[in-house]
Amino acid sequence: MAWKLEFHSQRLERELAAMPPGLLARLLRYTERLEVFGPDLGMPHTRAIETPAGELAVAIRRMKEVRHE
Repeated sequence: MAWKLEFHSQRLERELAAMPPGLLARLLRYTERLEVFGPDLGMPHTRAIETPAGELAVAIRRMKEVRHE
């Protein structure tokens, strides 16, 4: 199954495009891999989140805020 990545907003796309060239190249390499393999890239690229519960709750709340913007 081929995956399709989309930017959350044009503002985000502009901010990412303005990143330093080395970081932008790395980002593009990983997005290409995500389009092929989806979220199951495996180690060393992805791993289960093992953060303190409070930090995880903040991250989930922020994700929901972004989705509703």
